[in-house]
Formats: sequence, C-alpha cells, structure tokens
Amino acid sequence: MKCKSLKGGGCTEPTYSHPEDETSYLYSDEEELYEEESRANDCENGYYDQIALLCWPEFHATITATAEDSRCLWETIGSMYSELAICAGLLAQSMGCPLSSPTLDAFFVSIHTEYFASCTLPIDAPDHQLTTGTIIALSALPVCLVPLSVALTLRRA
Repeated sequence: MKCKSLKGGGCTEPTYSHPEDETSYLYSDEEELYEEESRANDCENGYYDQIALLCWPEFHATITATAEDSRCLWETIGSMYSELAICAGLLAQSMGCPLSSPTLDAFFVSIHTEYFASCTLPIDAPDHQLTTGTIIALSALPVCLVPLSVALTLRRA
C-alpha cells in the first residue's frame, strides 16, 4: 500500500499496487514462515561455513602440531576436541540452529575422516564380561531371597 504525500507530510488517500502482484501482500503469518525458512537455510548452508571459518582453524592448528601417533589418545586430544564441540555448539546457539543437526554431523564426520581415520580400538582392550560363576551367583541371589522374604512376611501375619 502506498500513499500520496501532502506538503504537510500526511497522506491523502492510499493507493494500491496491482492486485495480481503477490509481493505487495505480506501477511504476518507468511512473514513468520519466511523467517523460519530463512533460518533453516542459514542452518543448512551458512552453519557449516561458519564452523569451518570460526571453529576449525584453531582445532586444525592444534591437532597438526600434535604428533600423529598421539592423535588417537583421548588424554592428548580430548581438550582440543571438546573446545571444537563447544565452539560449534555456541555457534549453533547464536545462529538459532539446533544443536544436533545433519550439518553438524557432516562437519564432525569430515573431522574424523581427516584426522582420526587411523585410530582404532586397542587390541589389548580389557574384556568387561563377567565370569559364569559371577552371573550364576547374581542370578541365584534374588531367586533365593524372594521365597525367604515371602516366608518372613507370612510369618509376621
């Protein structure tokens, strides 16, 4: 909607653009929808670029300064990896993007592919399975305690 200006600064009568020109109509609910689409596009397109621009360089500099055989040790890379994750999370929050997103997943997959591809679980990793005797003892204990507790309950009654 446009208005013809007067010398005093007011409007005489509104003039409307062509009725078939859809850009002249903007309803509040359409504006909100447009903002949500814009934010979603920012999260899909711009978020990855912003992480790569603001978070990755410090991580890259620190990890490349670390000996390659030490990159698989969490004690060595844990703090720098955590700083990268915190940076990406704060950036997502400031951009209004979800903390868990395909964009963030793709970024960390590329980080793992580039820097941690040769890392594997240690061969001598401790086996955390219980022995058969321990499993039998832990299973038999409740089986024995249930009849005992029933008997004590009935005795009191």
